Amino acid sequence: MPDRETGQLTKKKYDYCLPCFKVEEDRKLAQDILEENEKTKLKNLQKDFGSFSFINPKLRNASFDNFIEYTQMESDGLQTAKRYLEVFSLEEPKNLLFWGSYGTGKSHLSKSICDEVIRKGHTAIFVNIPMMSKSIRATYNKDSQYQEHEIFARFEKADLLVLDDLGTGNHTDWLVHDVLFPILDARQGMNTVFTTNLNPNIPMSEDNPNKIQGLESMIGPRNFSRVMDNANIQTMIGKDKRKS
Repeated sequence: MPDRETGQLTKKKYDYCLPCFKVEEDRKLAQDILEENEKTKLKNLQKDFGSFSFINPKLRNASFDNFIEYTQMESDGLQTAKRYLEVFSLEEPKNLLFWGSYGTGKSHLSKSICDEVIRKGHTAIFVNIPMMSKSIRATYNKDSQYQEHEIFARFEKADLLVLDDLGTGNHTDWLVHDVLFPILDARQGMNTVFTTNLNPNIPMSEDNPNKIQGLESMIGPRNFSRVMDNANIQTMIGKDKRKS
């Protein structure tokens, strides 16, 4: 526009550089594409890990919102689960052990933690141990969809692993030494949540005059040591919700 004094044409004070604008626009587009690719990559990774979960169908829709509290212990359990989620960190991993009577919501809360960790952008696997045991045995069949080492690899690398119903069923030497130990040993220094109906405070059988079987005597001292390492323990004893 012309200068009022000289009459000469001058550039606008706030004129901008078209090439610079184009470079910035391209940079933003590239960043958006990169972020979208990362989101897609994460979703695919979560889907891959999720395919190795072994979940009771009744727990599919379990969440913090639909958890029913009958007792103070169950209320405490809900708060413990939420606190675990709040401080969840890959840099400062922790174990969490829910133990108590049948049907008090231990598995429900653990599944809820698992789902929320995934929503935070991490990988997580929920494993019902009796179901897992059958699935691993099935890998010995040549027609199996997965190989044993593929299952172990996912369990060992997930940001969070939930091992549900620890100590339930027939814990053979194979399950204790060849399945549980390699998984627990590999997950030292990682986030793992456990549920069990067995008391972790009952000593091994030889130190137990009443011969009541606790968690340690069922899964063995080496596995027990790894479960209890840096673990928060939440007791949940109450009536069986399944019979309500």
